[in-house]
Amino acid sequence: MGIRSIGRRLFFGHESTTKESINPWIGADAGNGFGAKRLLRSSIQLNSGGRSTHADAAVLDGVQVLTRYCKIESPYWFGFLSHYRDLGVKYVNVCVQSEDDFDAVIQSPTPDGLVVIGFRIASDLDPSSALSNFDLGLISGQAPFTLLVDCDEYFYALRPDLVLLDLFHTFPEVGQFYFPWLMCPVLSPRETDLHGFWGHIGKPVVHSSRMASIGNDHSFRVDDPSNDTRHCSAPAGLFGFVIIHYWSRTFRDCLLKTFNNRFKDSKSSDIDFALAKIRSGDLPVRLRLLAYLRSQAGFLPVPSMPVSNFRFDLEERLLRQCLCQDDESLCRTTFDSYCEKLMQERSRLPIYPSIALKSIVDQLPSPLIN
Repeated sequence: MGIRSIGRRLFFGHESTTKESINPWIGADAGNGFGAKRLLRSSIQLNSGGRSTHADAAVLDGVQVLTRYCKIESPYWFGFLSHYRDLGVKYVNVCVQSEDDFDAVIQSPTPDGLVVIGFRIASDLDPSSALSNFDLGLISGQAPFTLLVDCDEYFYALRPDLVLLDLFHTFPEVGQFYFPWLMCPVLSPRETDLHGFWGHIGKPVVHSSRMASIGNDHSFRVDDPSNDTRHCSAPAGLFGFVIIHYWSRTFRDCLLKTFNNRFKDSKSSDIDFALAKIRSGDLPVRLRLLAYLRSQAGFLPVPSMPVSNFRFDLEERLLRQCLCQDDESLCRTTFDSYCEKLMQERSRLPIYPSIALKSIVDQLPSPLIN
């Protein structure tokens, strides 16, 4: 095995004078920024009907939503439901882990034309594990396609001439498409001129007939009759379909998640002493991450949230069960100072999304260190 330099390049391999050994990129499959191009070559031919037969369809016609619910979603719940109803969704399937949450889902007001169905999943598991055990056979016959999202994730079509049916029509072999996250952390409902940035992962929509199980929060396991893994999943971002992830819908939303999260992850590692941190002038991990995300430069326009359907009175009532007004004010003062600190140190922080959020936590400075 030899190593030789040609100009300023190093080549690792057997010595050879062939053209391909001199140019190591020959034969490479060039990418397009949202997935390899071979995954996005259609096998169908144009016909007299034109590109699409779905010109009059809503963008999510034929799509049902699968999501989760807990009580801290209640201030934003009707806005979430209304958004997906307006896009053409007819069924929203809701997984809950307590009887109280089940009753809330069933009894809460529902937008006209939308059917909301509650399902109890295991209460003794963390939410991700419990969701992975959900029996998809209970919903597979309700709609041709199933979209897996959380309540702070809003589907948008950034181009007006396509609907989701067009994508599945153009690529009939693909079982599952991924929509990239367009990250948008919000602090106040008064923020209007919103801009976001690409996230490190996304959310899936799948042929309901081909979904075998839920792999994790961000993917389905897909049946593939052809045994060709290229037909299982494909990216959809370059067609203008995205999931806008309002990582915080308000500052208080982030506080509610700080004190009520059941996930076993780095964002919630200090949930048991979050209040002590706030009173000491420190910030819980989730709020540090929010400040980090707020320090990122937003460069993609984002539609405003449907705040007219949010219940801010209920948001405050829920927060007062966790945090008094004085503690909230102290936390906000610390948070604003920390945001300024991260802006000043932004050049030394990891570039998002080159690193997952759970890996960033240990690299952020402490609010207690000047």
